[in-house]
Amino acid sequence: MVKLRFNQIMEWLVLFLLGVSFIGVLIYKVFGLFLFAIFVFLVYKYKKIPVLSGLKSIKQNFAAILLAAFILRLLWVLIIPTKPISDFGLMYGYAQKVAQGDYSGFHGYGYFARFAHDTVTVLYFSLFYKFSSAPLFLIKIANVLFSTFSVFLLYKVVEKIYDDRQTALVSMLLYALYLPSIMYNSQTMQENIATPFYLLSTYYFLAAVKNQTQDKWDKVKLLVFCGLGLAVGHMFRMVGYIFLLAYLFYYLFYKRFKSLVIELPVIIISCLVPIIILSSLLASSGITETQLWNSKEPYWTSILKGTNIEAHGHWNLDDAEIPELYKHDPVKITEASKQIIKDRLLNTPKLKLLGFSIIKFESEWAVPDMSAYIWTIPGAVDYFAFAKFFAKSNVILTGLASSFYLILLFMSILGLHRNKDRPIEINFFLILYLGYALFLMLIEAQARYAYMLSWIFIIFAAGGVRLKDDTVVKVYSDRSIEY
Repeated sequence: MVKLRFNQIMEWLVLFLLGVSFIGVLIYKVFGLFLFAIFVFLVYKYKKIPVLSGLKSIKQNFAAILLAAFILRLLWVLIIPTKPISDFGLMYGYAQKVAQGDYSGFHGYGYFARFAHDTVTVLYFSLFYKFSSAPLFLIKIANVLFSTFSVFLLYKVVEKIYDDRQTALVSMLLYALYLPSIMYNSQTMQENIATPFYLLSTYYFLAAVKNQTQDKWDKVKLLVFCGLGLAVGHMFRMVGYIFLLAYLFYYLFYKRFKSLVIELPVIIISCLVPIIILSSLLASSGITETQLWNSKEPYWTSILKGTNIEAHGHWNLDDAEIPELYKHDPVKITEASKQIIKDRLLNTPKLKLLGFSIIKFESEWAVPDMSAYIWTIPGAVDYFAFAKFFAKSNVILTGLASSFYLILLFMSILGLHRNKDRPIEINFFLILYLGYALFLMLIEAQARYAYMLSWIFIIFAAGGVRLKDDTVVKVYSDRSIEY
């Protein structure tokens, strides 16, 4: 009874949040709304979408989609020479000094001592300077490879969930065409490296919990790989604890208690040990002064910005100046931040606070391109004619992103609402989405943070798009998705 109630509450929450995102996109993206309206008309007129008519061989189309994913990402990198800007520019620029043996930025109150979670990304970029004095293009090529690998891994994840290669193939196609996952390859952002490792961890987790063999060591290997993938992903983009909590809650509600106490510790140990070893080696060798998880600027400063009502939870100068105001003293910064946060939450009218929460949520989850346009196009305009074309065609580009995103949200809502007999593993992704959405509501708002988990909508949409045969996609039936 408790499990059933938990499932219902979780499903209602996810449907509500997806609906909020959907409405937010409808309001702000008119061109995308027009294209989406055409899609809805086709769905309700024909009750199926006559796409994928060429899917006659899983093997052949698998290779074709993966190759198309690679080519699209490579072409974007070639025609849009994005410059590293903001934090990305700092990481890329400082990596050159690290390659020359200058580690001062990791010490004192250097930027990467204050934000130690960026350390591994800087070290990763510094490796490319061993091959070239200007390795930006090499880094972008690596992004393309990582992103293409992510497309493959999503295929494997969906196949593991549904035990259906055709549904996995549809999901793979959706991710191959997903604009943010194409556009962000030209920017030096941590998510490009972290995403495939989080997907890898997810795949091995699903493989472990669905493993029915009597070979205990086989399951242990899967759990270890789950933890190792999580460790690498976390070192590049430190949101691994959200995945760990999702693993914990999934074991708690959907697996036996014995599995929780035996299997989850294997994942946790496999995740923590590599991080602790690497962090200790960096500190003992003098490269860093602080542990990777212990930035000198308290995490409360991010929550401080995230609760700024007037700035809608985004970066703002008033909150950003707090560390300097208290001379980078972490204790004083923490105390001051907590007090300001408390005052904001307790003294703001409840209705205004609710409005702030909705606006902040939509600024993260109702942005169809996850801000990929503003992080990749403007800085490239002066360098190449194609970049100028895309800059002038902003309406078309964002319109395409909007229509695609609306379709993903629409199919996600449809799949979750109609498909009551969905695989139990989908509940893991419901937990993961809710946990990550709550996390983003606490910290400084940026749409690109939501990009880290945006592939989850494709998994949800897979429940609303199941392949009927090799010529059409059945999108709904009277009560549930037909298989």
